[in-house]
Amino acid sequence: MHELNIWDDNEFVFLMKNVFPTIRAKINSQQVPKFLQVSAKKKKEVQNIIADVESAKKESGDHSPDVPGLILLLCNHLGDKWDDLFYLAKETSTVQNITKDLKSTFPCIIIQGPNMYTGRKFMLAVDMVIVNDHIQTFESAMIMLFAMFFILNIEYPSEGATLMEFIQRCFVGLNPEKGRKTPKSKKSYPVNPKILALVGNLKEFESDWTV
Repeated sequence: MHELNIWDDNEFVFLMKNVFPTIRAKINSQQVPKFLQVSAKKKKEVQNIIADVESAKKESGDHSPDVPGLILLLCNHLGDKWDDLFYLAKETSTVQNITKDLKSTFPCIIIQGPNMYTGRKFMLAVDMVIVNDHIQTFESAMIMLFAMFFILNIEYPSEGATLMEFIQRCFVGLNPEKGRKTPKSKKSYPVNPKILALVGNLKEFESDWTV
């Protein structure tokens, strides 16, 4: 395993002290999953995610499956795919075997366990190299994943860009006037219209969400 020397980096320390608590609060807020469940409760994919989360919570005995459930609900709502951001591995897989199987060079979370909801161990990889193999929770892994994109100034993968931009703008509160970390396209918007629509719906639902 290769250790990146960013954990003592000034930007990382700043994020840990000032930004990450906000992410934790937003992730653990029930407003977003409630809205996503209500707005698309008839969609089969959403019903499956909700059922899987509830089943995993009974198995784990805690609420930890809520966080990956939220991420999958957001992916579903925003039309994103999670393949470049999350990699499922067997609990018995070695670091060497996992590294060989990685396909994406983007920062990604490796989840060891039966599924995303009941992962037993989490790792972080960048450029197909595992840089942290002892992350305790999915929530912490998500925070570190965002930190990798932010500190290393890496563009979001195209199929997960809307999810990451939502986290950046709505969970973290980073809204730069210039420049975006999303891939360039023929139609360029200051803020992704899907995110603006979701924030508008959240605001009408029961909260004070802003971009």
